[in-house]
Amino acid sequence: MNLIIHNANIYTMDYTNPCAAANCVANLGCTTSTGSRIRPRRSAIACENGVITAIGRDEDVLHLAKPHTRIINAEGRTVIPGLNDSHLHYLGYAITKNEADISAARSVNDIVEIMRRHIKDKNISIGSTVIGNGYNENFFNADKGTSPTKADLDKISTTHPICIKRACRHVCVVNSAMLAKCNITASTNIPGGEIITVNGEPTGVLTENALDIINSQIVYTKDDLKRLIVSAQPDLAKYGITSIATDDFYPMFPYQDVVAAYTALAENGLLTVRVTEKTKALDIGALRNMLALPQTCEDIRPFFRLGPVKILADGSLGARTAFMLDDYADDPGNRGLRILDEESLHLMIKTLHNAGYDAAVHTIGDGALKMALDAMEAAQRATPRKNARHGVVHAQITTPELIRRMAGLNVFAYIQPIFIHADTAILNARVGAAKAATSYAFRTMYELGIKTPMGTDCPVEPLNPFNNIYCAVTQKTLDGMMTLNQHETMSVMQTVQAYTTHGAYATREECVKGKLAPGYYADMAILTKNIFEIPADEIPTTEVYSTIVNGALIE
Repeated sequence: MNLIIHNANIYTMDYTNPCAAANCVANLGCTTSTGSRIRPRRSAIACENGVITAIGRDEDVLHLAKPHTRIINAEGRTVIPGLNDSHLHYLGYAITKNEADISAARSVNDIVEIMRRHIKDKNISIGSTVIGNGYNENFFNADKGTSPTKADLDKISTTHPICIKRACRHVCVVNSAMLAKCNITASTNIPGGEIITVNGEPTGVLTENALDIINSQIVYTKDDLKRLIVSAQPDLAKYGITSIATDDFYPMFPYQDVVAAYTALAENGLLTVRVTEKTKALDIGALRNMLALPQTCEDIRPFFRLGPVKILADGSLGARTAFMLDDYADDPGNRGLRILDEESLHLMIKTLHNAGYDAAVHTIGDGALKMALDAMEAAQRATPRKNARHGVVHAQITTPELIRRMAGLNVFAYIQPIFIHADTAILNARVGAAKAATSYAFRTMYELGIKTPMGTDCPVEPLNPFNNIYCAVTQKTLDGMMTLNQHETMSVMQTVQAYTTHGAYATREECVKGKLAPGYYADMAILTKNIFEIPADEIPTTEVYSTIVNGALIE
């Protein structure tokens, strides 16, 4: 026995009576309630060779200890399965740690000052590219709702190519030096993207696929990628995150280099988080090329595997590029942007479905969601697959009819409740009160049996899972000042299930992770507070006391 944790308050998230399973040392029964309060009646857990071997009462587990066993007294703290961030951009997050954080900017002038200071503090040489991340014009106190332009960024520097990215990562702004470096003019045409112009001149604002012009200027080697992957792992452990499903494929991160970097780290035991890579294809040609490569969607090592294929159907709500069934309430005549037309989306999903792969389609607007469901339903009708596990990423703007269709098609939703914090202030204005009331419908999805694997979309939002859980449980902004849809609040138990068992289901790993039961990976988090019992407003103050991955304490 490598590790025993005792004197703990263990929530197994196992609803299938693990105590009747082979090797379970105590027949304590298992609560099957789906309510918000479950008293697990388990206080000890034993692990060996990365797998849970026993779980029960202290007296039933402690006697299994050997001379070499590490024994941790949890001192009554709550233990849950390791959290699984079901949708983020891990390499993107790792990069932002070395770039300018402009998320706190509350005006265009703030952005200018933060970026100037960043260039000075980092002593960035003339001609070198400078990146800033995370501005949101809807949070501005001055210039509220006004996007920066190249003229603003030219105030920072005219000798450094500069790019700042909106929090959603679907819009960026560049200065004149970056426009020149990338040869961007008013006549530059980017399918699925837009270069905003005024009076025939680029404003510096780029949307959707047009961002790839900027990203293609930045190249990382395989060794660079390995260093980035390793550098951010402690941040995951800080929050009890033991698994991630990440979308890392961008022009600066070539597909094969990313796979090679993760594989090398996994083979050498250097990953302290289990990684599922959501391979991404922007069009049918890229998809066919990807499917022709070896090892697509196959396990490579227990710590790295390739999973669902990501497809972008639309943009973001904040940028008004999410594709809607109706015009934006605050922008008549605009329904957003379809990154793929219906024919292309149908072909891509049909190709994946027929080849036995799962699709994860980015859909924020209800128009994009309908397109995705239409394509998935058509593929399933033409070629029935009992084991299909297609999902939609975000599923923010929804209608009752579309949610019922999701349930009927067994399509799940990768949800980010933390978006409530950023979007509540603009939602009614963007889509109207009636549609706002049927959106961010997490409780409705859950109660209809739709799997809701939870994530942060980091670096769009921070990694912190407890902020995410708070927003799901309260439907409030983090300051508690604004409430979105009170009728769509989830229980804490439901959110933890979404962060654990649902995430495991989405990557076809529900038989090995997401629960604390014999035979499952020994991945867990010891919390400083019992989030199932404390008042909701205390959830964001919860911290992780210890994170265990593969039966090893991450220190």
